[in-house]
Amino acid sequence: MPDPFKQAPSVAGAENRESSQKIPENQVSSDLSTSAPQESTQLASHTPRLWPAVVIVALLWVARIVASTVFSGTPTEFMTMLFAPMAATVVLFLWWLGLSKLAWIDRLWGIFIVVIVGAIAGQLIDKSMPLGMVMFALPVVLTIVVAWLVVTRGANSWNHRAGLALVTCLAWGYFTLLRVDGIDGHMNVDTRYRWEPTAESEFLAQQTKTASPPALPAASANAPVTLVATESDWPEFRGKNRDSRRAGVMLATDWSKSPPKQLWRQLIGPGWGSLAVVGNYVFTQDQRGENEAVICLDLATGKVRWLFEHPARFWEVVAGAGPRATPTFHEGRLYTFGGSGKLHCLEAATGAVIWSRDVAADAKATAPQWGFSSSPLVFEGVVCVFAGGSENKSLMTYDALSGEPLWSAGSGVLSYSSPHAATLHGRSQILFASELGLEAYEPKTGKLLWNHPWKLEGMARVVQPHLLPGNKILIGTGYGNGTMLIELKHDGETFTTVEGWLTKEMKPYFNDFVSRDGVLYGFDGAIFGAIDLATGDRLWKKGRYGHGQVLLVEPQGLLVVISETGDLVLLEASAEKHIELAKIRALTGKTWNHPVLVGNKLLLRNGTEVACYELATQPAELSAVSTNAEAPRSAR
Repeated sequence: MPDPFKQAPSVAGAENRESSQKIPENQVSSDLSTSAPQESTQLASHTPRLWPAVVIVALLWVARIVASTVFSGTPTEFMTMLFAPMAATVVLFLWWLGLSKLAWIDRLWGIFIVVIVGAIAGQLIDKSMPLGMVMFALPVVLTIVVAWLVVTRGANSWNHRAGLALVTCLAWGYFTLLRVDGIDGHMNVDTRYRWEPTAESEFLAQQTKTASPPALPAASANAPVTLVATESDWPEFRGKNRDSRRAGVMLATDWSKSPPKQLWRQLIGPGWGSLAVVGNYVFTQDQRGENEAVICLDLATGKVRWLFEHPARFWEVVAGAGPRATPTFHEGRLYTFGGSGKLHCLEAATGAVIWSRDVAADAKATAPQWGFSSSPLVFEGVVCVFAGGSENKSLMTYDALSGEPLWSAGSGVLSYSSPHAATLHGRSQILFASELGLEAYEPKTGKLLWNHPWKLEGMARVVQPHLLPGNKILIGTGYGNGTMLIELKHDGETFTTVEGWLTKEMKPYFNDFVSRDGVLYGFDGAIFGAIDLATGDRLWKKGRYGHGQVLLVEPQGLLVVISETGDLVLLEASAEKHIELAKIRALTGKTWNHPVLVGNKLLLRNGTEVACYELATQPAELSAVSTNAEAPRSAR
């Protein structure tokens, strides 16, 4: 029986079926062959091209690694660390918008997330992090974003897009939790969580808990003390002649039998100057909250004799807060120069203020990038410091007794070196190294006596000029430039300089060198070495002590090195090879400050602590290192 609900085929339907059955076979195969490529082409157009992003990120990390290894301590390293992430970001944006082959919704979403989240993070970061966001955070964020794209094949679903937003927020967000507590000479960043106490805050908390009058009474009008520097004292930066040379002591060299004895150690506020010592008085500077401080400690105990504070604070991300200069003792007075440009003359025995000057205001100058670092030079009645002002106000001088301004001179605006006293060809001179080269001025008048041009573009000099016999001078320069020997000649009142040699075997940044018997010992970047003073050729290079400092012990021929990480190293001043006699850990943390040796007492400090060690001595006849002056290498 026919199904009444079954619809009979219509005439038109029958015709259609008949027509479809009559389609030629070659037409069917043609349709199938064209539709398949169209579908595959449509799929391919949405397949993201991710390999360029992987290559860009890989090249970014290769550039950073090469810069930190091959070009360590040079402008190339810094510029690479700064500009490579920026360049990678620009190239990635161009790839993302033009060549990624992603759907436009994915491209716009990615740009929106990375830019907006990055901008918000930039507003939330710690004040120490802006440079770090570019140099350190940006490479990490770019790497994480590209990795997510590779894992998700372009993040082209809403789940993947949400994931991209999440990983971007986490990457940027992590860096908002951090602060930078400084950067070392290798460009390694010391990061801490923002809620962790700083070394300065811990020091201030300790001072608050133990707040009490100084343990040792300072001298007063009722019991005046007149301090007089002797040959055994260390009255200013790098000693009496600013050459880090100590004579008259014979040290034991076997520290396994007679190790250095720690007499005292204590926390100190941040500061990167060294110490001056006269008698039992130790002078240095540090930062205490919003005040810069000049501290006088007792050499025997480390207890405070007196403390002078004044409102000033200089801070920058690499070294942090604190004064950079070393106090200078002269005829019972102490001259100090702060990181913000305040110059003080104090009574050395009591800390009483005699006079003060705002050098930055006098020179109409602003604080340099790393702060005012010039240790005051007192020479022939004038106090001289570097100010870096324009209109011949590079150097500023004041009357040592009254503080009245005297003369100003010079055009250099980039320097972290200190004025240096010299007597060359029988003429008193103040030497100063800046980005322009080396200049010499008459102490009483400021008259330019001579200059030796050696210009650095946008870079400062830091180390002291080094005087050699025969009116010769060494100029040390970092940033891959090297060390130059010049000889000063004169004809009547006319001085001229003759360039001897220029070597790149020793490229000191802020690490001063010492010389003995025709050999120069110092830091070539972060590695300690020796060069021949006759030729500038390398003799050896081996001591990996970071960006540390050195002093010379004469006539014994010993080198006392404090490494960048606080290791105390004893070396033999050998022209033949690197001879390490002993090594101990003396300080904790980054140590850039110059060591001080008074008798057999070694004083060390960095930005967090100060310590005094007693070094064992021995009779001269038992010296393990020959004290006979070896003939200069140039005379051999």
